[in-house]
Amino acid sequence: MPEDTVDGVFTPMNHQEKEFFPVELTDLHDEVGRKVEGWQLVRRVDTGMPLHVHTASYRLIPFEENVSSFEDSLHKSGLDLTDMRVDSDMSHNGCRHFRQYVLPSYREQIRGEDDISLRFLMWDSYDGSTRWITRGGFYQWVCANLAVTGEDILNISRKHTQNFNNKVDHEKITDTVADYTRQVELYRKFAGMELTDIQATNFFEKMSPTRKLAEHLTNKWVHQANDYGKTLWDVYSVLTNYATHGETGKDKANTIAQRQEFVRKIVDSKPFNELALAA
Repeated sequence: MPEDTVDGVFTPMNHQEKEFFPVELTDLHDEVGRKVEGWQLVRRVDTGMPLHVHTASYRLIPFEENVSSFEDSLHKSGLDLTDMRVDSDMSHNGCRHFRQYVLPSYREQIRGEDDISLRFLMWDSYDGSTRWITRGGFYQWVCANLAVTGEDILNISRKHTQNFNNKVDHEKITDTVADYTRQVELYRKFAGMELTDIQATNFFEKMSPTRKLAEHLTNKWVHQANDYGKTLWDVYSVLTNYATHGETGKDKANTIAQRQEFVRKIVDSKPFNELALAA
């Protein structure tokens, strides 16, 4: 994430973010200058650096055009954007773009001083690693945790083909408030579902692809329980804490985005539902 952040995560809406750069789609040529049929090259115009090779079916849409389209719909949605916070970052030499919007006007209490706010997250890429994706989720203020949800709030996913369309129905964004409110009520129920240490640790072991991650989540559970509690909401918070603040390499933005998707799948899984029933 950019270093000039507020609350350690966000930059103000008028921040000086990492600049977008001009890109173009050109023919691909071999070492002797012959055109390679059926293939295209995405490259930076300012530096000439090649970014990725695609088949002829690929359609290039600059990051800033997709951002502009979404933000146009966001402003038409009627949502209260007062003090909205926006953060952008890129990874893989500018091939991947991540952007998020947090709306403090939709701040809701889950328990005590533990509040969340409505949030939108956008992924995009020039290297084919992801479609153009926009999802709804939340920002947890007490620990600056980030999360995306499944299809309950907002889920837009479009592939960069010749039929690509970046138009977003602003009414879908308007409807996210009602969906978010229902999610808030569910999270409040999570905060009342008490769990034992054994239930939590068994769940972390079951859902972790590595022993190291299971140990990390269990340690976080033990330490967090002393400050907050032992509920299903705390299990969720441990997972979102890992997604947001877990150890990363130099490719932090991409890692955080991938982990948020990993956590979303866990929370949408059958084992998580079974844990809720057992609470």
